[in-house]
Amino acid sequence: MQVQYKSIQFKTEDLDKNSRKFAGYASTWDKDQGGDIITKGAFKKTISERSNQVKVLWQHDMSLPIGKPLSMAEDSKGLMVEAQLSDTQLGNDAIQLMKDGVIDRMSIGFSIPEGKSELK
Repeated sequence: MQVQYKSIQFKTEDLDKNSRKFAGYASTWDKDQGGDIITKGAFKKTISERSNQVKVLWQHDMSLPIGKPLSMAEDSKGLMVEAQLSDTQLGNDAIQLMKDGVIDRMSIGFSIPEGKSELK
């Protein structure tokens, strides 16, 4: 399975520098910039079976974890994530870049299980 990526903009006010937490939608159920739609329920299995294995990564690089999700939940709008950035140099850099508005998107990496339909 090939991993694909989707990103969505979030607001800097969703960042709490003191607690190192941020929140926002990592995916929504409407059309993205590429014209694709991820459907409700797409994250249900991962949330229920592997949520403790999900990491916040720098640029989707598995060798550069910068934090962990504290909560992930599907709602009527999409996949809401609250995460905490680690107290590391890379975590600090990410917080500063978010504060400066340089980093203003969250993104997900995903693969479509064999036998499932493609993105709509």
